[in-house]
Amino acid sequence: MNHIFLILLVLIVQATAFSQDTPIKKNIGDEPYPAPVMYDNVTLDEAKLIGLFENQEVGNMHVYSHLKQEDRYFYNGTPITPTFSKFFNDEIAYQTNVSGKEPRAVFSIRGEAEELYLIRFVGNDWDNELALFGWNNGKLEKRITIAKYSCENDSCLQIDSWLQDINGDTRLDIVQKAKKATKKGKGKSNTTVYLMDQNGVFRKTKYDHIELNDYRMENLW
Repeated sequence: MNHIFLILLVLIVQATAFSQDTPIKKNIGDEPYPAPVMYDNVTLDEAKLIGLFENQEVGNMHVYSHLKQEDRYFYNGTPITPTFSKFFNDEIAYQTNVSGKEPRAVFSIRGEAEELYLIRFVGNDWDNELALFGWNNGKLEKRITIAKYSCENDSCLQIDSWLQDINGDTRLDIVQKAKKATKKGKGKSNTTVYLMDQNGVFRKTKYDHIELNDYRMENLW
């Protein structure tokens, strides 16, 4: 009898050890978004929206708009459907219902103690924009326009940006060039530098320790 008891005891101990070493399979939705601690309290719907954005580590990213919808365009993005309209203001929420013109989720980019989200807005062939968004009171709100291309009559505006840390403080900064020109491309560009402060806000600055010739705008003409 003692032998049987010992055998049963060994089997119980082995089963217990096995259960401790074996990962527990979790159902979809238990941990909807494997992200930093800041996402611990997101809802499932918020996590699904965040999941549309591809996580991107930024070193020096040149962001520019495009004239047309093309699969090979690096910032093409994933359409944001009406399911997520509640996370945007009325104008953007409406756009999610317009087939073929939905805002497109592109990248999630680490800001200062938060994630920023690059969203592309698709107009017609002469009106496209990309902007950075961040969470505020349960909604994604626009922080800054990153790239744009729009034309009206014979006048066009192009905005290109470079996302990088330009002053060595480990925060994301922006070098931005804007060009107003005719549809034939004749025009001049000007440069603006935005440094991110400790609160995660992009501040326009006169920072001039950069070589402007290193920043070449995409040729859209």
